[in-house]
Amino acid sequence: MRDFLFDRKKHVRLGKHVPDPLTIRTGSPQSSVLSSLLFSLCTNLPSLHDLHASRTLRRAGKIVADPSHPGQKLFSPLPSDRRQRSISTKTSPHLNSFFPSAISLMNKSRNPH
Repeated sequence: MRDFLFDRKKHVRLGKHVPDPLTIRTGSPQSSVLSSLLFSLCTNLPSLHDLHASRTLRRAGKIVADPSHPGQKLFSPLPSDRRQRSISTKTSPHLNSFFPSAISLMNKSRNPH
């Protein structure tokens, strides 16, 4: 592993001229599988679930704020105005669509208990 990350030799060709190799002190080679793995392990990236939730909430917020959006009527608040009304459906394609998951996330973000 140490040889992979430190003091590697790199050859650079200038036309037909090939000078002495350069020493790369640190870093991982581009386009190697191990480079991608090390990047993933060493950076603090958000989880896919968190990324999906934040983008869904942002998109839902834009739909709620736009009275001309055809899906705005699906985001109707309950009389208490603390939660969104859930869409009642029994078909799985609709249950797995954007609107039910967005309403569920909006309700959870308003009332985390």
